[in-house]
Amino acid sequence: MSEPTISNGEFDDRLHVPMRPHSTSLGTYRDMYIRDANNGTLLIEVHGSDPQGQPTIETSALDEHQYEKLREKLFRMEIATLPPFSSVKSGNTLGRVVG
Repeated sequence: MSEPTISNGEFDDRLHVPMRPHSTSLGTYRDMYIRDANNGTLLIEVHGSDPQGQPTIETSALDEHQYEKLREKLFRMEIATLPPFSSVKSGNTLGRVVG
């Protein structure tokens, strides 16, 4: 996962999560971006391509319950490992600080 970056002169606070291809999928999902929507939900953008190779972006706003179900499903399918909902909401996506 990556830290926030500056792109096009603006602060990009999205958390980047790379995705592994799924063997039964016709299209491919390459990257997921997660950010706090500041209303109790997280905005999820999934970037990939359709079966014809055209780029696609799917966007969803998920509450904590929906996000945790997605997190569990992607982990079980070995597609992606997402951070817990609470760590995205708090901005702590790097884990515990030691030292």
